[in-house]
Amino acid sequence: MSSTNNELQLANDFVQYTGSNIFLTGKAGTGKITFLQNLHKNTAKRMIITAPTGVAAINAGGVTLHSFFQLPFGPFLPGSDTYERNKQRQFRFSKEKKHSPPAYTESDVAHPELFRTLKDWRSSKAKEEDVAHFQILHQRVLILIVVCLPDNTADLRKINGVGKKTIEKYGEELVQLVSAYRKKHGIKEVVLPDIKTPSGENITANKEASHSDTKQTSLDMFNKGLTVDRIAQERGLVQSTIEGHLVFF
Repeated sequence: MSSTNNELQLANDFVQYTGSNIFLTGKAGTGKITFLQNLHKNTAKRMIITAPTGVAAINAGGVTLHSFFQLPFGPFLPGSDTYERNKQRQFRFSKEKKHSPPAYTESDVAHPELFRTLKDWRSSKAKEEDVAHFQILHQRVLILIVVCLPDNTADLRKINGVGKKTIEKYGEELVQLVSAYRKKHGIKEVVLPDIKTPSGENITANKEASHSDTKQTSLDMFNKGLTVDRIAQERGLVQSTIEGHLVFF
């Protein structure tokens, strides 16, 4: 993303580093399609590009909404013949469900020394580039690196949240840090920890428990005397997120 367009850079960071929705608009020729194409090329997130018309889909390098959702042409209203004929169809979007990566948390970190090393490295990089910590690497990604211990860029690239851009900017440094740690402690084979969540447990309950855990972690750090800003830095989150955690209590 070009650093000369601050608005598009901000939009890019918003999409890349948050889970919130964003509505981006502008006149013809302001770079909306270029923005989408660059985002699609560099993001580590799952992404699709859809458009309401065929021409727009071709220009953006995507597909039409009707094509992607396999919707019939014409009105699709409850009670109509078209609706009744198609309501039992399984649209493509409902079939494509990727296996989610394990939801490891800080409690799964069996190598706290490496975890501290990576957090210190991230802090140094954030200060050097004058950006927030999470814009270097999200806390979730740091945890995955510590759990999976990738000692080459190919394995590092397999980690969810590590994209081409991250590999190009920080790949060698991260691999060197992990390799040095593994060599120091004689780690030749990586054994992934078991997920503590019992198999078959209600997914919604799991999510609520996870949210509760992360809020509790922020509260515990606050009770230890850390400021909101410091907690955000330590956890790789934005300050408003930490404030939201504390308000919960």
